[in-house]
Amino acid sequence: MKIRRGFVSNSSTTSFCIYGICLDDYTQLQKACDLNNIKCNVEDDDFESYEVCEEIATKNGLEFISGPQGEGMFFGKRLSDMKDEETFGQFKKAIEEKLSRIFGEKMNCSVMEEAWHDG
Repeated sequence: MKIRRGFVSNSSTTSFCIYGICLDDYTQLQKACDLNNIKCNVEDDDFESYEVCEEIATKNGLEFISGPQGEGMFFGKRLSDMKDEETFGQFKKAIEEKLSRIFGEKMNCSVMEEAWHDG
């Protein structure tokens, strides 16, 4: 157990590096729900949207990260999750195939590095 003996605030910092996509269009999320037989009616900044994203990602072995104040829905896999025997090309292809299946169309994936500070 660590004991902090200094200034502690309620602010937080989040950062990540994944290979995947960022959605900012809730119509794509609704389409994914329809294709994956998930009952939902997602709307901008709706709590149900967060839960649905978590469910979609988890069911498909991916990770979901929500941007600050619900801005951006990131789906993919952390680069650190790549297996030792796996090439980067194989890693990318597997993620692209999963995301294309989830959203019903070819998704333009990329490496995304994001960080933000709430405070």
